[in-house]
Amino acid sequence: MKKRNSKSVIIGLARSIKFNFISRPYYLLKFLVSGTRFCRGVSYYPEKKSKGFLTIWFEQLGQTLKYGYPNDLYFSYGFDVKSRSEMKEYMHYAQFSLLRDKLNMAFPSESIILRDKFLFGMFAKYLGVATPENIGISDSDGIFDTRKRTVVPTAEFLNGLENDDLFVKPFDGECGAGIFHLEVAGKEFKVNGETTDIENLTKILESNRYLLQQKVTQNEVMASLHPQSLNTIRLVTVRHRRTGKIDVFPSILRIGAGKSIVDNTSAGGLAVGIDLSTGKLKEYGLFKPAYGTKTRIHPDSKIQLSDVTIPYFEECKKQAIRLHSMIPQLHSIGWDIAIGPNGPIFVEGNDNWEITGPQNCNGGIKKLLLEYSR
Repeated sequence: MKKRNSKSVIIGLARSIKFNFISRPYYLLKFLVSGTRFCRGVSYYPEKKSKGFLTIWFEQLGQTLKYGYPNDLYFSYGFDVKSRSEMKEYMHYAQFSLLRDKLNMAFPSESIILRDKFLFGMFAKYLGVATPENIGISDSDGIFDTRKRTVVPTAEFLNGLENDDLFVKPFDGECGAGIFHLEVAGKEFKVNGETTDIENLTKILESNRYLLQQKVTQNEVMASLHPQSLNTIRLVTVRHRRTGKIDVFPSILRIGAGKSIVDNTSAGGLAVGIDLSTGKLKEYGLFKPAYGTKTRIHPDSKIQLSDVTIPYFEECKKQAIRLHSMIPQLHSIGWDIAIGPNGPIFVEGNDNWEITGPQNCNGGIKKLLLEYSR
């Protein structure tokens, strides 16, 4: 084992001081003044009897006192219909993020492999794991053409494209932010379906550091759910701190909805729990509150979610565990995996993965995560 990074210890201490002496008092005061907004929401489980407003208010006050702020996920977790003992099975995001960062950021050099999308592609490809094909990296100086292995002017690179279907991703983007679809047919360029000229496209690409990837062709089962988006598994792997064994934790499938070209729930998509032993989807898909609550049937394709079994799911688990074993200092990783015609395609890995989806769709995982974290 590597020696724990002293800088991370100092960062952890600073976070603890900030949390206990700044954040917690601030959010407690804020809750007492205007906390009613955390106590009103649309129930994800209207078929069950909901608690009264006063009960919810006191429970959210308790969450604030214990964790520093109210639980934003109170209604999507179903706390409005769950008992106190059931609520204790869930890990509050404040507790989770502190634990995750403490264990993952103890060795920050390891996380670089995941946070740099281009570096991750090379890492996975070297280990024989399929990833989207990277064809270029843009910045203000032009585009590094990965096929020619040289930097070329942006306009020259674009003029060299022909009948290409690409996704362009900012290096520092998260939750699908900033991603756009670039289609090239002859000398015609379309960004998210809208025709543009080469001058405008050049300005966009030179305004940020982007990774240009060939569009992934997904398995017909996955495409049938929502063909406009690449629908990906968020597969979580966690290394047991005592035994070193890496296991797959409760995970989800994310599916796009509407006209969205990404599958993120922050863009209106839905998340569905997965039976880890079979790859079969669970009964309900869940939206973020701004887009709805839960559904048994995809709103666009009308496919019943529980009828779907993810192809190559066993291979997804095996490859995720193998990749994690190559960066064992990271305690937990959330892998974004597409399913191609011939098997898994690892889009990226995230050391800063979120617990929201796995708990929303599979139930609380507090006890399990703490067991692997001691």
